[in-house]
Amino acid sequence: AVAAGALETCLLPGWNVLVWESPADLAAALSGFVRRRFGDASPPSAAAPTAPSLRSLLPVGPVKARLFRLAARTAGGAAATAADLEEFREVLAELEARNPTPRAASSALLNGEWDQCFTNNPAGGVVWSDGRTARRKLLGPPPSPLAALPLTGRVTQLVDLSVGEYRQRVQSRALGLRAELRAAVAPTEDGEAWEVAFRSFTFSAAAGRLPLRARETSGYEGVWRHSYVDADTRVMRTRKKGADDEWVFVLRRAVK
Repeated sequence: AVAAGALETCLLPGWNVLVWESPADLAAALSGFVRRRFGDASPPSAAAPTAPSLRSLLPVGPVKARLFRLAARTAGGAAATAADLEEFREVLAELEARNPTPRAASSALLNGEWDQCFTNNPAGGVVWSDGRTARRKLLGPPPSPLAALPLTGRVTQLVDLSVGEYRQRVQSRALGLRAELRAAVAPTEDGEAWEVAFRSFTFSAAAGRLPLRARETSGYEGVWRHSYVDADTRVMRTRKKGADDEWVFVLRRAVK
């Protein structure tokens, strides 16, 4: 490099560490400083490598812990105040900046069962969360008398990308009642989101072994973006096609 510039630093416990990925990244950072400070009439011949953000290199555990404490304190979002939701947005930005999984919507890490622990969707029906799991209202399909009962169940999501299927399940302890929504999902071209189309809703007893009612639920289509995915935590941002509202769901790998 012809001129010198400043490197960002990151203060870690006991150390003040200069952070860069390679000599090429360091040279790119210096060249970028020169262009910003002094200008550069000639465009670079090739795109400069992008250095990782310092925030992405910091530990993620404390950020997750804060998010899960917030989920427990607000009953999974059901009791969240405006101040809580502002804190949620702040912590979520910290977590999403550390997303370790590129093309997350097509990652095999999504497969399996996930406990929902927080959502900012007021129509989500959530009534309780301890930051690990959550419970929401269990509504049987009308005109079933069960629809009027104050039943709740553990809410989970089950993903199987090998067949392009997503299921949202609410499992109650009472008679093993279960409500389950099934949808078809397909990763978008950039691998960051799903194209989603609802397919069916089923209501059963005995943990799914005794079907009570089923109906098609075609009509909903949406784009659901996966902004953070690792082995035990997911953040999913959902938006119905043609709608402005975006709802956020925070999930943790289910533990039997």
